[in-house]
Amino acid sequence: MIKTTLTILLALLVLAATSSVVFAYGGGNYRKGKYLFRKHCRVCHAEEAKGPKPAKSLSPVSKTMDEWVKAFEPESVAKYPCKDVWDKLAAESKGALNDIFTYLHKHAKDSPTPLKCK
Repeated sequence: MIKTTLTILLALLVLAATSSVVFAYGGGNYRKGKYLFRKHCRVCHAEEAKGPKPAKSLSPVSKTMDEWVKAFEPESVAKYPCKDVWDKLAAESKGALNDIFTYLHKHAKDSPTPLKCK
Protein backbone atom coordinates (compact mmCIF):
# COMPACT_ATOMS: atom_id res chain seq x y z
CA MET A 1 0.00 0.00 0.00
CA ILE A 2 2.73 2.48 0.96
CA LYS A 3 4.75 1.52 -2.11
CA THR A 4 1.76 2.21 -4.40
CA THR A 5 1.07 5.54 -2.72
CA LEU A 6 4.71 6.62 -3.06
CA THR A 7 4.74 5.59 -6.72
CA ILE A 8 1.61 7.63 -7.42
CA LEU A 9 3.00 10.66 -5.56
CA LEU A 10 6.29 10.42 -7.45
CA ALA A 11 4.42 10.20 -10.76
CA LEU A 12 2.35 13.26 -9.87
CA LEU A 13 5.48 15.17 -8.89
CA VAL A 14 7.16 14.36 -12.21
CA LEU A 15 4.00 15.33 -14.08
CA ALA A 16 3.77 18.66 -12.24
CA ALA A 17 7.43 19.46 -12.89
CA THR A 18 7.24 18.72 -16.61
CA SER A 19 3.91 20.45 -17.17
CA SER A 20 5.16 23.68 -15.57
CA VAL A 21 7.88 23.88 -18.22
CA VAL A 22 5.39 23.21 -21.01
CA PHE A 23 3.04 25.94 -19.80
CA ALA A 24 5.71 28.59 -19.24
CA TYR A 25 4.50 30.31 -22.41
CA GLY A 26 1.04 30.27 -23.86
CA GLY A 27 -2.39 31.39 -22.81
CA GLY A 28 -1.43 35.05 -23.03
CA ASN A 29 -3.41 37.84 -24.63
CA TYR A 30 -2.65 37.58 -28.36
CA ARG A 31 -4.17 41.02 -29.10
CA LYS A 32 -1.89 42.65 -26.59
CA GLY A 33 0.94 40.54 -28.03
CA LYS A 34 0.23 41.89 -31.51
CA TYR A 35 0.41 45.45 -30.19
CA LEU A 36 3.64 44.76 -28.27
CA PHE A 37 5.21 42.96 -31.24
CA ARG A 38 4.47 45.89 -33.53
CA LYS A 39 5.65 48.43 -31.00
CA HIS A 40 8.87 46.77 -29.83
CA CYS A 41 9.86 44.10 -32.37
CA ARG A 42 8.80 45.36 -35.79
CA VAL A 43 11.08 48.36 -35.36
CA CYS A 44 14.00 46.12 -36.30
CA HIS A 45 12.26 43.00 -37.64
CA ALA A 46 10.38 44.50 -40.58
CA GLU A 47 11.32 44.30 -44.25
CA GLU A 48 11.58 48.08 -44.38
CA ALA A 49 13.46 48.36 -41.06
CA LYS A 50 16.01 51.11 -40.99
CA GLY A 51 18.85 51.70 -38.63
CA PRO A 52 22.48 50.86 -38.18
CA LYS A 53 21.97 47.10 -38.36
CA PRO A 54 18.50 45.97 -39.49
CA ALA A 55 17.57 42.53 -38.17
CA LYS A 56 16.00 39.62 -40.03
CA SER A 57 12.41 40.30 -41.07
CA LEU A 58 9.94 38.43 -38.84
CA SER A 59 6.20 37.97 -38.74
CA PRO A 60 4.08 35.22 -37.21
CA VAL A 61 4.22 33.23 -40.47
CA SER A 62 8.03 33.33 -40.52
CA LYS A 63 8.09 30.19 -38.36
CA THR A 64 6.04 27.13 -37.50
CA MET A 65 4.42 26.77 -34.09
CA ASP A 66 7.24 24.48 -32.94
CA GLU A 67 9.86 26.91 -34.21
CA TRP A 68 8.25 29.73 -32.19
CA VAL A 69 8.38 27.54 -29.07
CA LYS A 70 12.10 26.96 -29.66
CA ALA A 71 12.66 30.66 -30.41
CA PHE A 72 11.36 31.59 -26.95
CA GLU A 73 13.47 29.05 -25.06
CA PRO A 74 16.02 30.71 -22.73
CA GLU A 75 18.95 29.13 -24.60
CA SER A 76 17.79 30.73 -27.86
CA VAL A 77 16.98 34.10 -26.34
CA ALA A 78 20.42 34.32 -24.74
CA LYS A 79 21.98 34.36 -28.23
CA TYR A 80 19.79 37.13 -29.69
CA PRO A 81 21.35 40.54 -30.34
CA CYS A 82 18.11 42.08 -29.02
CA LYS A 83 18.27 40.26 -25.67
CA ASP A 84 18.41 43.62 -23.88
CA VAL A 85 15.03 44.52 -25.42
CA TRP A 86 13.60 41.19 -24.19
CA ASP A 87 14.92 41.83 -20.69
CA LYS A 88 13.52 45.36 -20.68
CA LEU A 89 10.10 44.16 -21.84
CA ALA A 90 10.05 41.44 -19.20
CA ALA A 91 10.99 43.95 -16.49
CA GLU A 92 8.51 46.64 -17.55
CA SER A 93 5.44 44.52 -18.15
CA LYS A 94 4.67 41.21 -16.51
CA GLY A 95 3.49 38.79 -19.16
CA ALA A 96 4.58 40.90 -22.16
CA LEU A 97 6.79 38.18 -23.61
CA ASN A 98 4.04 35.62 -23.06
CA ASP A 99 1.59 37.87 -24.91
CA ILE A 100 4.02 38.27 -27.82
CA PHE A 101 4.62 34.52 -27.89
CA THR A 102 0.88 33.85 -27.88
CA TYR A 103 0.37 36.19 -30.84
CA LEU A 104 3.24 34.68 -32.86
CA HIS A 105 2.32 31.09 -31.99
CA LYS A 106 -1.41 31.56 -32.66
CA HIS A 107 -0.73 32.92 -36.16
CA ALA A 108 2.28 30.74 -37.13
CA LYS A 109 2.41 29.38 -40.67
CA ASP A 110 1.22 25.90 -39.61
CA SER A 111 -1.38 27.06 -37.08
CA PRO A 112 -5.13 26.76 -37.63
CA THR A 113 -5.24 30.57 -37.99
CA PRO A 114 -2.11 31.66 -39.89
CA LEU A 115 -1.66 35.39 -40.42
CA LYS A 116 -2.97 36.34 -43.85
CA CYS A 117 -1.62 39.89 -44.08
CA LYS A 118 1.12 41.80 -42.31
